[in-house]
Parts: sequence; C-alpha cells; structure tokens
Amino acid sequence: MRQNSEPLNPSGIISDVDGFLALLLAHLIGDFPLQTPWVFAWKQRGIWGLFIHVLLHVGVAFVLVQDGRRFWRLWLILGIAHFLVDWFKLHLTFRPAWVGFLLDQAVHVAILSFLAWGQPNLQSALPLPWLYGLLAYALVPFGLMLTWVYASDKPHGEDSRWRWVQDSFVRYSQLSGYVLVVVVIYLFFSLR
Repeated sequence: MRQNSEPLNPSGIISDVDGFLALLLAHLIGDFPLQTPWVFAWKQRGIWGLFIHVLLHVGVAFVLVQDGRRFWRLWLILGIAHFLVDWFKLHLTFRPAWVGFLLDQAVHVAILSFLAWGQPNLQSALPLPWLYGLLAYALVPFGLMLTWVYASDKPHGEDSRWRWVQDSFVRYSQLSGYVLVVVVIYLFFSLR
C-alpha cells in the first residue's frame, strides 16, 4: 500500500490515472475470473444473479482502492451503473456477439473513467508499477474471453480451430484469471 496519500504531482493527473487503473483492474477481475460460468448463468436467470455480480465488482474495487471506506458514494454509483449496463446488455441482442461484448466493455471503461475523474483523491492500494503489470496480465483472460465470444459467432462447421476455441477458451480465461486473483490477494496482504 502507498505510504503517502498525497497526489504524485500538483496537477493531480497521476493521481487520477492511479485511481482509474485501480478501478479498471477491479473491473477486469470482476468481469472475467470472478464471473464464473455459474455466476454468468445465475446473472442471466434473474436479478439476484446480477446483484451478486455487481457486489463482487464493488467489493473488489473497494479492496483495490486505498482507504476505500472514504468513497461510499463512489461505490453506490459504481454499483448502480454496473447493474444498469449489464441489465441492458442482458436484454439486448447483438449480432455479431463480439460487438456487444466490446460495446459493453467500452461503456464500463467510460463509466470508470468518469468516476475516477470525479474523485481526484482516489488512489490504488497497490503500487503503480505492480498495477501496470497486473493490468497487462489481466488482458490475458479478457483476450481469451473475447476470442471465445468471437468463435461463438462462427457456425458449428468442420473448422476444428473454432470448435476448439469454443470448447476451451472459457476455461482458459478462468484459469488465467484465477492466477491474477491469487497474485492480487498475495500483493494486497504482503504490501500492508
């Protein structure tokens, strides 16, 4: 955890980026490794599954932000915004599906950017160099899931490449995401 709660420069730009990156990492953890196939199925069945998914997001963000108790309004807005975006995505059909996937992610990132911009004192609980590395690694489960969504749009023909992607990339995304979660937990407790 950071020892200094002051922004890294007088303009606050680094501080804003720091908070945004913490929220982005929390989002990538919540939307990929913590959104297991079981949580995803429960989310599609009803409002309680979506509520649990949103609680996971807000909980991870709370942990990854330094002194998260100070930002209760942020957590409320983040939870409501994530709930609404995912609710609309569940009720809209996108063809091809990867377009809906990327649009959903773009809207979430835009909301996170706006929220971080509105909270200039928002800082990561993890050091910035670690945050960069974790975000770079978080692109692995994201990329695997995007590839799976893209492959799911392909017809179930003879092309064994796409069938293999359809059959295995969700599992690979989850496994790579679990590594990310374990590393974040380790860093969180070892840097205290």
